[in-house]
Amino acid sequence: MSEQLHRDVELALYRGGDYLSYADLVDQARLGAVQFWGNETAAVATEILTYPQRKVLHCFMAAGSLGGIFEMQSDIERFAWRHDCSRMVAHGRSAWGRIGAARGWRPVSMQFAKEIGP
Repeated sequence: MSEQLHRDVELALYRGGDYLSYADLVDQARLGAVQFWGNETAAVATEILTYPQRKVLHCFMAAGSLGGIFEMQSDIERFAWRHDCSRMVAHGRSAWGRIGAARGWRPVSMQFAKEIGP
C-alpha cells in the first residue's frame, strides 16, 4: 500500500467516526472480524452484520480513487452474496449519493452521531 493510500485510509477512518485506527483495522482483518479489500489506488473495509431479518455487508470505509473503489464493487458483491448477505450498506459524505447512483446505490437514511460520557 502506498503512503498516500495509507494516509487516505487513516483519514477515511477518522471521518467515518474515529472508531478504528489503521492498525486496529489490520488487526480486525487478521482476526477475520472484517474484510479488507485493496488495489493499487483504493481500499475498502467491510463487515458482515447479522440481523433477524437479513444479513448485510456493511462497507464502513472506502478510501482512494473512485475508479479504484468501484473497480472492486463486483468482487465485494460476490463475497456478500456467497455469505448470504442480501444487501450492502455504506455511510459516506452526501456526494456519494450522486456518485453511487450510477452504480446501483441509493440513499436510505442519514447517519447521526452523539458523543456520550460523564
